[in-house]
Amino acid sequence: MHAPFYSRAIPVHQIATITCGPDDGMNHGLLNWFVTGLATSPDGLRINNGGQAHIDMSTTEGLRSVVVVDDLSQTEQLICAVRTTCSR
Repeated sequence: MHAPFYSRAIPVHQIATITCGPDDGMNHGLLNWFVTGLATSPDGLRINNGGQAHIDMSTTEGLRSVVVVDDLSQTEQLICAVRTTCSR
């Protein structure tokens, strides 16, 4: 996952759940920055470059990350890639 001034890798084997859904592409807090929140908080870390959909991932350690992407078809492609990699 990459955004300005932020980079993090999550090993695929540590992803416990991954889902997708529509998104309004806005940050709903005081800050309007690319990266908001903390992975350890209930709302998780949010990486937002604007878009109409998001991927919501939780790790086996209980960390949560939400990544906003262009559209639902992109989320489906990314989730398929993660699941394909996990099954190897």
